[in-house]
Amino acid sequence: MATAFTCKLASIGHGLSSSHQRLLRGLVFDMDGTLTKPYLDFQEMRRRLGITPDQDIVQTLFSWSGEKRQQGDLIVREMEGSWFTLTLDLRLLQFSHILLRRYAWKLCNQGLLPAAHVHYSVEALRKTELQSGLTELFTWLDTTHPTIPRAILTRNALPSVSHILENHIPFKFHPVVTREFQPAKPWPDPLLHISQMWGIMPQEVAMIGDGKDDIECGRAAASVTILLRNPTNQHLEADLVIDELLELKAFLDAGFTVIR
Repeated sequence: MATAFTCKLASIGHGLSSSHQRLLRGLVFDMDGTLTKPYLDFQEMRRRLGITPDQDIVQTLFSWSGEKRQQGDLIVREMEGSWFTLTLDLRLLQFSHILLRRYAWKLCNQGLLPAAHVHYSVEALRKTELQSGLTELFTWLDTTHPTIPRAILTRNALPSVSHILENHIPFKFHPVVTREFQPAKPWPDPLLHISQMWGIMPQEVAMIGDGKDDIECGRAAASVTILLRNPTNQHLEADLVIDELLELKAFLDAGFTVIR
């Protein structure tokens, strides 16, 4: 039998959740495709890794060992920009992308950096673009709900995530959980880890993302799931579906109905 309850963002003065109303006390966001516009070419990544469309990239990568694992990890890091930021950010953090590219090719010509790293890593970092409505949403959250914790849960590697947060997104998230935490999404473990760090019941946390792994992770943790819809994920279902981030403002403020 289906049940229904209303979700809204908790604020000072709000009481406890009930069977008819669930107060959201924490928000967890995916990174690529949710906070930023998609910049990773997963089809090309699978081709280079030699895996099929039905194989999960992260789970497959972590199932490998030895040289195969090292080569696979290198390919993924190249395409994310993780290898590049991990290697050079300490020296080049303030450089423009033009200077970054010039310096990278200098290292390449000296035999200190493979050409493939330069192409994929610089392009991945250069193409970073924020989702529409991100600035307005988080400015509103900072102003109206400053006590609501926010976290990032992503299957990207920590170096590339750190670069994006330091250079593109001027808002605070804690914790930032990357694929180094295992098992990763779609397992519920990282989301349960976040809710435990906050001291919040997972049922009072919303998982916001654009991928199947985000929704499955949220459901497995018994959290509220919110899907940021795009042309490639129209088939996915979640407790709430939005077309851009700023839509969250009205839903979180006024409340929305969840039917399960």
